[in-house]
Amino acid sequence: MPDESPVVETDSPHFGYVRALGMSLYSPEIYRDVVLRWRGLGFGFILFLVAVCMVPPSIWFQVKVSKAVDLFEKRAPEVPVIRIEKGTASVDAPQPCYLFKEDLAPSMIVVLDTTGAVTQLDQNGVILGKTDLRYFDRRKGETRIYPLDKIGNWTIDQVHLKNWAEAVRVSAGILAYWVMLLCFYTYKILAVLVWALVILGLAQILGVTLDYVQGVRLAALLQAPAYMLSLALFLVGVHPKHAFGLYWLLTLGYMFYAVRSLKDSEPTEGAVQP
Repeated sequence: MPDESPVVETDSPHFGYVRALGMSLYSPEIYRDVVLRWRGLGFGFILFLVAVCMVPPSIWFQVKVSKAVDLFEKRAPEVPVIRIEKGTASVDAPQPCYLFKEDLAPSMIVVLDTTGAVTQLDQNGVILGKTDLRYFDRRKGETRIYPLDKIGNWTIDQVHLKNWAEAVRVSAGILAYWVMLLCFYTYKILAVLVWALVILGLAQILGVTLDYVQGVRLAALLQAPAYMLSLALFLVGVHPKHAFGLYWLLTLGYMFYAVRSLKDSEPTEGAVQP
């Protein structure tokens, strides 16, 4: 038999993140490469995966916000000049003044009334009074009161509304992307650390020797199939009722397939041996 040397740390991975993304769906070669040649815990791949998959939802969110801003700008001329100075509000319009009634009713209502004529609502809504802002949540049966002296001095007019609307239009998608990236990246790191224990359990059952770091790397790679499925379903507008369970079972199935493929492959390298 030929002399077979174990893989050492100077060996470089055969496949990068881009190829690994697609090969994670079917190829035992990428599973072996990740286990034996990738370095670290695979968190770089998780960052790459999440960064790619968060682009379409962020674009979708940006489109939705842009449409909402267009509607707001259409209705903005209805908003009178509102001034809040030293905890007291004044409105340059006959009162009570109902805003965006055609667009928000019956689910929501916004009332400007510094005269005290309107102090309660029978539906969800907001009342700007002389000294406070009241929010009514009828579903929860709650009324929240925010004193105006806590928010400083403000002037709201057409110029301010237009500037705020454009700022929201420009920044919403970018902000949503970074927030989702941070949240999902953190969640996936924690999930991978747990999934690695599942991989080690499968490896023990199937007679494959893996250490925890190798299990974490393989778990990181095997987040890709479920993520790509969820992205594909999102793009076609399909939202399964039990999506979490579906993705969990898919990930578990791929982990069994990956560990089994390591057992079935030639035991010529490192620690992956039956």
